[in-house]
Amino acid sequence: MKAIKVVDGKAALQEEEIPTIGPNDILIKIKATAANRADLMQKKGLYPPPPGASEILGLECSGIVDAVGEKVTSRKVGDEVCALLAGGGYAEYVACPEFQAIPKPTNLNWDEAASLPEVYATCWLNLFIEGNLNTGNKVLFHAGASGIGTAGIQLCKAFDCESFITAGDKEKIKFCIDLGASEGAVRGEKMFDEVQGWAPQGFDIILDPVGAIPPPIGLPICPGCCIGVTGGRLAESGVELGVGAFAELRPVPETAPGV
Repeated sequence: MKAIKVVDGKAALQEEEIPTIGPNDILIKIKATAANRADLMQKKGLYPPPPGASEILGLECSGIVDAVGEKVTSRKVGDEVCALLAGGGYAEYVACPEFQAIPKPTNLNWDEAASLPEVYATCWLNLFIEGNLNTGNKVLFHAGASGIGTAGIQLCKAFDCESFITAGDKEKIKFCIDLGASEGAVRGEKMFDEVQGWAPQGFDIILDPVGAIPPPIGLPICPGCCIGVTGGRLAESGVELGVGAFAELRPVPETAPGV
């Protein structure tokens, strides 16, 4: 099969053996995959794959089940699925444990389905499960043009919430506003007054996949929940943090080059 691996710091198309599967694994014939920040970092040599994982790039995919292990019970040959991967998505075939694959939603095409397992699932976890997002809430996304940011903007729009973003330049801000964000500001210390004006009573959730954004950005404007760098209510425990307090809460991975 054809696959993309990192060779001397460059992504190279190579011939590789089709993966073998264990008793609890499935083999997927890939239809689409996605570009995530981790892939870019792996290409630069800054984010090696976990021990035992494929050296082929790609952390999510959509496709058709081509073979199943002898102990697999939830999937069968011919099933249309999307899957979260430890690696191996930039190829014609990939093997993964059956529990890492879910049925492909019938209303999504292959490209759309390939973005669900890593990007949208991460965003759903942080917004709805950890942050308890509700209709009418106001959400601030740092790195709004990232994978997490763009997914979050669309989820907020779908659930009648208002989203705001910070990003690295005006072009990215326009992109996010066209996608559904209400306002945007170029990231930096001078943006604080502008951001605070969007939600004088504070944001319900701030999702920060950047980290290291210096005070006072983010902290005094979130009486609700901050995930990443926090200065409001910790989503995990409900603990109140004072202005200027920092706490780490499972930093959210950046998932696209447009941060």
